[in-house]
Amino acid sequence: MRGVIYILLAELCFALSSVFAKLVLEGTELSGLQITFFRFLMGALIAFIAIKRSGESFIPQNIKWISWRAVFNTASAMCFFYSLKYTTVTNANMLGMTYPLWVVLVAPFIIGEIFRVRNLAYIGIALVGVYLIVHPDFNTVNRGDVMAFVAGLTASVAVIALRQARKFDSTNLIIFYLMSTGLVINTAFIFNVWSNPTPIQLAYILVSALLGLIAQILVTKGYKYIEASRGSIVSSSRILMAALLGVLIFSDNITIQLIIGGVLIISSQIALLFDKIQFSDSLLKNKK
Repeated sequence: MRGVIYILLAELCFALSSVFAKLVLEGTELSGLQITFFRFLMGALIAFIAIKRSGESFIPQNIKWISWRAVFNTASAMCFFYSLKYTTVTNANMLGMTYPLWVVLVAPFIIGEIFRVRNLAYIGIALVGVYLIVHPDFNTVNRGDVMAFVAGLTASVAVIALRQARKFDSTNLIIFYLMSTGLVINTAFIFNVWSNPTPIQLAYILVSALLGLIAQILVTKGYKYIEASRGSIVSSSRILMAALLGVLIFSDNITIQLIIGGVLIISSQIALLFDKIQFSDSLLKNKK
């Protein structure tokens, strides 16, 4: 139950972080990279202080999985916050939260999980949902929707890496390397897009960054107490949270097409993950 609570709180923080980011980015010259820059900076400093105070070593037990988590989570965060400038809070979160489906596709190649052909049916249903949300006419595709989708793809590798890294290293160490790597990569891109924020914009940026950092800490803690498959089901709650916030704050246009697309994505995720859980349980019984 502890893992479920941590992840629910994390998804609420992620949704709220995207709301404050959208408030900053909508109709301004500011870039989503400025939000991720402050998020990575704050995270690296706080994690550094936490490790120093605890007396923990900065040397990870397994550098491979911490590195994978850091690089792919950085890519996912940068794509996601970039997308918020060009698409709605609802679309960004809905497309970004397709990552549990891509976990099923990439996990066999990364950690040797069993892949079943019928998983392609679930993924196909979800892709129909993605199509309905993005609704491309192939002449004008919303780049925000595309980047949110890429954020979901890269997040799938980051989640797999987190699950593996959590077996060897602490929350503080994983967060420190994630934020430090993100800060270095983000800094390499930010000079060309930097725009000076107003005081209120800076306040929103810092709130968004802080909420994103809190969410990362909560989700890292959560996966210590819950399996990745079950955790992914709980994480889908962000789609509903973000949609509600998007309607209330930005008056996001919730069409029948968008609702059907969201239902297809969520239902395919739940069906796939429950199927995976039952399959895993049957394997355990056979081994016994």
